[in-house]
Amino acid sequence: MNSQAQDRDMQNIQKVLGMLQLTEKNQKIAEQYMNMSAPEDTTLLKEVEHQSFANFSRDINYELYTFLQMYKSTKTELAGRFIRLTAEIGGETCSNFLVYCQIFQNINYLGKFLSPIQKAVIHANTIVSDSRNFSANFIEPLVRMGTKNPEVFSQMIELCYNEEKVNTKMFLAALYLHCVKPSEDAKGTLYIAMNEDDRIFGDPDCTKKMRTYLEHCLTVNIGKLMTKDSQLEKTNLELLQNFVQNATLNEPIPEDIRSILAGKCRNDYQMAFLPFLAFLAIEHSDQFVSVIRLADALDFMAVKNSPLDYCLVAGQDWFDRHIFVLRNYLIIPDDMYLRWAVSKKQTKILEYIAKKAPETTCDVLMDLPVNEKGYLITYIKTGNPLFYEENKELFCGNYRKAAAKQAASIFNTSQNEAERYLLGEIQISDILFCVPSWRDANGRQWRTQCKDIYNYILCGELQVYKRALVLEFLSLNTNYISEFWIDLELNQTESALKYKEVDSRQTNSILKLMDEEKIPPQYQIEFLSTAYNKSYFAFYYRKNSYQECLEVIASYHDDWHNEWKSASQSHFIPSRILAIRVMELQWDEYKEELLACAKENSKEARELLQAIYVAHPDCEEQILTMLKSPRGLEREMAIEVLCCWGVEKYHNALSVSLENEKTKKIRTIIQNAIGVEICQNNTAESTLENLVHEILIGTWKRKLSWLSFESVPKVHKRDKEQATEEYLAAILISYNDMKTLGISKEAQRLAAELNAAELARYIKEIYHFWINEGAQAKRKWVLYAASIHGGETIVTELYAQLQDCAKEGRGAMAAEAVKALALNSSPTALVLVDQISRKFKNRQVKAAAVQALDYAAEQLGITREEMEDRIVPNLGFNTQMERIFDYGKRQFRVVLTPTLSLAVYDENGKQLKNLPAPGKTDETELAKAANDAWKQLKKQLKTVISAQKLRLEQALITGRQWESKNWKALFVENPVMHQFATGLLWGVYQNKGSDRILTKAFRYMEDGTFNTVEEDEYQLSEVADIGLVHPLELSEEELIAWKEQLSDYEIVQPIEQLERPIFRLTEQEKNALELTRFGGVVVNSRALFSKLQNMGWYKGYVGDGGSFDTYNRTDQDKVVELKFSGDDIVGLDIDVIVYGVYFSKIGESNQVVSCKLEEVDPRYFSEIILQLTKATASSTKRESYPDCKNQRWF
Repeated sequence: MNSQAQDRDMQNIQKVLGMLQLTEKNQKIAEQYMNMSAPEDTTLLKEVEHQSFANFSRDINYELYTFLQMYKSTKTELAGRFIRLTAEIGGETCSNFLVYCQIFQNINYLGKFLSPIQKAVIHANTIVSDSRNFSANFIEPLVRMGTKNPEVFSQMIELCYNEEKVNTKMFLAALYLHCVKPSEDAKGTLYIAMNEDDRIFGDPDCTKKMRTYLEHCLTVNIGKLMTKDSQLEKTNLELLQNFVQNATLNEPIPEDIRSILAGKCRNDYQMAFLPFLAFLAIEHSDQFVSVIRLADALDFMAVKNSPLDYCLVAGQDWFDRHIFVLRNYLIIPDDMYLRWAVSKKQTKILEYIAKKAPETTCDVLMDLPVNEKGYLITYIKTGNPLFYEENKELFCGNYRKAAAKQAASIFNTSQNEAERYLLGEIQISDILFCVPSWRDANGRQWRTQCKDIYNYILCGELQVYKRALVLEFLSLNTNYISEFWIDLELNQTESALKYKEVDSRQTNSILKLMDEEKIPPQYQIEFLSTAYNKSYFAFYYRKNSYQECLEVIASYHDDWHNEWKSASQSHFIPSRILAIRVMELQWDEYKEELLACAKENSKEARELLQAIYVAHPDCEEQILTMLKSPRGLEREMAIEVLCCWGVEKYHNALSVSLENEKTKKIRTIIQNAIGVEICQNNTAESTLENLVHEILIGTWKRKLSWLSFESVPKVHKRDKEQATEEYLAAILISYNDMKTLGISKEAQRLAAELNAAELARYIKEIYHFWINEGAQAKRKWVLYAASIHGGETIVTELYAQLQDCAKEGRGAMAAEAVKALALNSSPTALVLVDQISRKFKNRQVKAAAVQALDYAAEQLGITREEMEDRIVPNLGFNTQMERIFDYGKRQFRVVLTPTLSLAVYDENGKQLKNLPAPGKTDETELAKAANDAWKQLKKQLKTVISAQKLRLEQALITGRQWESKNWKALFVENPVMHQFATGLLWGVYQNKGSDRILTKAFRYMEDGTFNTVEEDEYQLSEVADIGLVHPLELSEEELIAWKEQLSDYEIVQPIEQLERPIFRLTEQEKNALELTRFGGVVVNSRALFSKLQNMGWYKGYVGDGGSFDTYNRTDQDKVVELKFSGDDIVGLDIDVIVYGVYFSKIGESNQVVSCKLEEVDPRYFSEIILQLTKATASSTKRESYPDCKNQRWF
């Protein structure tokens, strides 16, 4: 290790040792033990004095935790020594900074350096430090450990050094008693003998010692059930303690005890902690039952009953084994007990109370929330069938009214009509007038609504269930059918994931339900067209299921001739598309109706119709007739169909049509199809005046009526003549009439004759008109006109606009904006598009940027990556990293530094803080231009640095390589990338198939030479394949050596490279398709979304109602999918559960093929794990996986 790095480490070590506030003896031992220049001497640890770290502030704990995180991935030995030292000195109290957060991950990491007992006691202290950690998942590893050998808890107690707080010792004593059977002479009243009890008898003396200790601690601390504001007098505290020690369980709690508790405020932590410990050890002493009785007496009127809540933490089996006996000694009334059991879904208790106290059950049922009401009815039915049958009408009637009110409450209008319909008081014809307002309703909590409807049928309420679905259908809400199974005949309610292979059964059920409920055909078709669209099926179902469902719909309604015909002319586009698809299945019957649809203006419908016509040559006569139609859309359709059938065959017909065609757009289509050149410059017809006239044929003023030409700037031609309104309108109409938006040749010809700066101002004003008019999608051509003719000044406005559109949910418009931006001639625009393609929050926009770059690269005949290399600007710097700014009499030299900052020098070589403002002696125009260029440079540099950092991060993740000559062109010759290159570690690679082998690592030095790890000069081959080295590819010795070299040269890497954490595949994971390392991690939905999005992930398929349950990322041919419990597109603030991670690759014909984990590139695997580790870093809870996949996120 070089001396600088060693000194820096020692400074950090001295700093944290000072924070630990060690005794004088421990300080000397710590300094000797943490001397990294000497071999580790573990015998020193036997000499330390034990001391508590429990009272450190949060800031100190965070600093210590940060120190450990800094070294644990790069200097394992240093991190290991720190962990062993602090664990030996502080025992359980070091958990606050060794664990701090990410409990499971950090505790498992500690296991590399500590004994199982040390690790376990830190785990135990972490649990008791926060009641949020009281969970069955967290205590289960300790219980499993103690069941095998209960004596481990005695060993753990010996490592507890906090003398002020003994919570961890109490917890360990309770765990010991929980894991052993009570001896015959010391069984508590609640000892329940079980045939399958695999616990052993503990050592009698140890068991007695643990029981006595826990009894004493619980008794002494019983007053802490109340807050400090409710402190007890000494005599009252003694009464409570005496009750714990001497109470007879069969006797009620005395009035004097209850009067002491009356009106006292509870201490939330102790109300959880003390009953939790008592319930763990409840079989060993009746004193433990008394503790729970007192806590219950303090809390008995709360539905959120803390003592019972935390008894559940001991595990459902343990709870069920003891609760029915324990209940006899609690004062919580039956009605409150029942409410608690409903809220916690304790089915055995519900059935028991329904049988024992039916009248109380009935009273509680009447005023429960509707979902809990239905849940309780279910268990009244199973717990007390006779009582249920006697009161069925009362129960079901009450539930039906509550369910109808709940189902109707989601609507902002006409709730009364919806409720009456659900109750059967009115028919569907009486509510149809409400449908438009229901469809426009905002703020519907669709997830909750789906679960509510699901509950109706679970509770046997078929009428409200059916009619609630009808309301969903009328509202065009498809969420329920995408999440749940509908099969009225089988009365099934299964997850949608289970019926992908038999989805036509669901379609039959929906059609049958619609008929039974007499939904008019128009509304049926509108819902079916919304639910059964091809993009939805492409995601959710198997390959042929969409076609099968269409056939089911067509067959079911084979008598709907007029209905399908009407739907094909509907104002509702999805209805038209569904009608066309259904009629296509019966071409002979609907041929005339389908041909009548040729005037369709929807892009999707037109593409569908074109494919249908092309597939049926028997309509040739009608298509040729259509070529002469007075309707432009029909003529256009006919031309496209004839071209698909063969241009040569219909050349004459198309030529005749061209002669008669007046509309420029359609003329262009025909000309392109039959190969006729469009208006050449050397013909009389091609004069600009003729071109303007030809473009403006038709209703051009109507097309531009939304513009106010009076307020737009004047534009002059190059000969100084002012351009007419018609001339400028022709440029706009050229874009308005384009079928596929892009560069208009006609507009370019016209623009070439104009003053470019004036045209840019004119187009910019048109763009502002469009923005102020609401940026309507039907006029999105303005984006392209603005980008192509608006010059460099329009770039920032377009970029801001696409960001706003993405934030407002207008992803399609933002995607158009980025495509338009790529057509701007300035380098800055392409740099921005490149940046968007790598890291943008909206997947649609990101994909559009990729397409735009692909198109640009295709035009140049190179790969997209090569094009991205070419567009990196030099920003005007020469090979010496200098750029001159000329003020006339004064000149300033600006240098691009190795840290990618700008340094300004005057003519005398003096460094200035900034480029000075132009002065009186400077040449006005020259100085102003130079100063403006300086301001522009600072903006451009910021953009370029941000974009290139993203590119280099991506290259590191994917392992991109450059041929030697291309690498030099980018990283040696480009002054901006040169400064990046000198701060990174590069490697020469040998590629064998899919294997990438690092043969030599090197650094590019500022003097233009290349350096090895031994600091020898390296000759770079002219035919080498070069890429960024990943620390995964280096041995530990090489990694340390390279870090030392960078430190010696005081190099700060522009991206995290050598300090990057490394993750490797385990043997158990190699043959798996699913990575389960993160399975069960509970994390806030917004935190997960924000972190993944910032790292280039995007939301997976989003359902019609806005739900999604996957995050994805795509890197070249690599695809990763993270599954989780689900979120809403608007971003709910909820806890979600992470499931599995799946890797795939894009093969031939763009087929996505699943990969075993061992088939994944190790570099890519490590990077994905790093990203997911960062994304889930805030988690403090973990559920059992894969069991947690059964938990729905409603």
